[in-house]
Amino acid sequence: MAWAKNDTVTLSSSNAELDAGGVTSYIFNTMMMYTSDTSGSADVRVQFNNDSSNYAWRWSEDGGSDLTSTSESRGCLISAQGIATPVLSVSYFINIADEEKLVIAFSCEQSTAGASTAPRRAEMVTKWVNTSVQISDISINLTGAVTFPSDANVSILGTD
Repeated sequence: MAWAKNDTVTLSSSNAELDAGGVTSYIFNTMMMYTSDTSGSADVRVQFNNDSSNYAWRWSEDGGSDLTSTSESRGCLISAQGIATPVLSVSYFINIADEEKLVIAFSCEQSTAGASTAPRRAEMVTKWVNTSVQISDISINLTGAVTFPSDANVSILGTD
């Protein structure tokens, strides 16, 4: 089982979306995202194949109570509470055409700069219930009128 670089997108100017279009439909995938911060606090969501329905997710921050949502237009990837400082996220997802796509993701957010404040962490799970196609397009979207900075990056690895 050899992993292959599937896609990498680094923004050259600020944008409200990181779009990894035309990704190879591998069965096992790892997605890594980094953003130094956004232009304001925003929720960050993932969307597959431009499908604006068919998602359910569960999210927890710093070991707290779960926040869940069903029948959503996008899945939860990074934050359901908004990010405004640097964030690193690692996600894993299964991509079998005739099964629901399951995603598990972990993120670490800087929070307040300096050693006197611990970073925030979050755990997320998402499912995309489309059972007729594999994921071939991944969009990471911000809610509201905010943007990712020019150095935001998403990289995707895949294998069968």
